[in-house]
Amino acid sequence: MMGHRTPNMTGAEWDTLAGRRFYCYLQRAGVTAGIKRQMRRRERRLGKLESRVR
Repeated sequence: MMGHRTPNMTGAEWDTLAGRRFYCYLQRAGVTAGIKRQMRRRERRLGKLESRVR
């Protein structure tokens, strides 16, 4: 998975990565951590599927 990045699936993920200081809902505790956790889980899941195909 060297250099492989999963595409952003939701608008919340894009907001987290690009414009965190502009959105008030991202300033609450745990919101950003939850979104990043969701991204990491999806990346691991897709990596496992990709390794099975090879």
